[in-house]
Amino acid sequence: SVIRDLSTAGAFVEDERPLPVGRRFTLRLRGPSLSSALEVCAVVRRVEPQVGMAVEFVSMSEEALKALRMLVGGQPGVSPTLNSPETGVAS
Repeated sequence: SVIRDLSTAGAFVEDERPLPVGRRFTLRLRGPSLSSALEVCAVVRRVEPQVGMAVEFVSMSEEALKALRMLVGGQPGVSPTLNSPETGVAS
């Protein structure tokens, strides 16, 4: 998956198999400018079938928010790792 339109409020996640609208999941953002993965709780707000999904960030640690604010300034390459309730990793 690839992140597009990243902001502190949410992002668009390109994925051929987007999760359904309303689904909550944990999104892990990784990139060369990050010392470790950022973990945020997100909810799917809009789906474009076989293209991706617009997600809203609903909670994250203060540390993750600070790092996200720094990322949004320059938007270096960031790749997400999605974990949904179906995988048993997030809820």
